[in-house]
Amino acid sequence: QNEICSLRKKVGEMEEKHNTREDDLNRAQAALVASKSSAAEAEASLKSIIDRLIKENNSLRAQMEDDEERTNEMVRQNEALNTAKKEVKKWQIKCEEDAVEIRMLKMEIASVKKQAEEPETQPPLDN
Repeated sequence: QNEICSLRKKVGEMEEKHNTREDDLNRAQAALVASKSSAAEAEASLKSIIDRLIKENNSLRAQMEDDEERTNEMVRQNEALNTAKKEVKKWQIKCEEDAVEIRMLKMEIASVKKQAEEPETQPPLDN
């Protein structure tokens, strides 16, 4: 009978250990499920962040391309403006040269008119 009591006691202890292990296993499984859920949420959040960053990156690239095009257009316009300024300067110099030539011609005409209006003086004859 002692032996039976001893065996029953051992069986009870084994059942208690089994129940404890089962409880531990259930807690571990619950933690694993929670962990998987958290990991899935974190993965979804990271995917959302990555997608947003990709969109922002694409937007910034497009903006940079637009800025580069505008800069190139401004460079072209600036070059055209510089060319036009050089052309204007060239024509200004030409106009100034022409104005000097016109003044000289007017002075020459005035001189010729003045000489034409003055009576001719005959040099004395030496005979």
